[in-house]
Amino acid sequence: FTGGAWGSAGVILFGSEKGLYRVSAEGEKLDRATIADKGETGHYWPSFLPDGQHYLYVVWSADAGARAIYVGALGSKDRTKLMAAASNPVYADPGYILFHRDATLFAQPFDPKKRMLNGEPLHIADLVDFNATNGHGSFDVSQHGALVYFQSGGRGGPSGRSGALNAQWGWRDRSGRII
Repeated sequence: FTGGAWGSAGVILFGSEKGLYRVSAEGEKLDRATIADKGETGHYWPSFLPDGQHYLYVVWSADAGARAIYVGALGSKDRTKLMAAASNPVYADPGYILFHRDATLFAQPFDPKKRMLNGEPLHIADLVDFNATNGHGSFDVSQHGALVYFQSGGRGGPSGRSGALNAQWGWRDRSGRII
């Protein structure tokens, strides 16, 4: 199990080494949503788009150059590559995909209706914790646009963290100023 998402249409997706699986919120039969192709070692970190039918996920591979973020749709095995990336993708209103490259968090303008990127990535934060073995960055965004992320020095090891955790919570406005 590598990431899960509960969509507005009552469908839950979760990632695995074999691909994404789907199950209804009522717990009905488990189905395959995607199937990992030859050379792919997993489909991870699904995240629904606002329509509740399309979703983002990362295709993982032993070949780092083949790792990428894709868009899929419920009821279809078709997929569209959005960008090369080794990161969990997260959609944020009013139209961004958040992802990390190494320890840097970015927001890429994205049209959720056309399911296309449109513009250059915007730098959000540095030293964001991430797991280099499966692409998971320690960040998320709420449906109302609140962003949370964990800064750890961005070492990118199996957990990105070492030693005792000494965390401090803080609030920042959209310009980055501490509130």
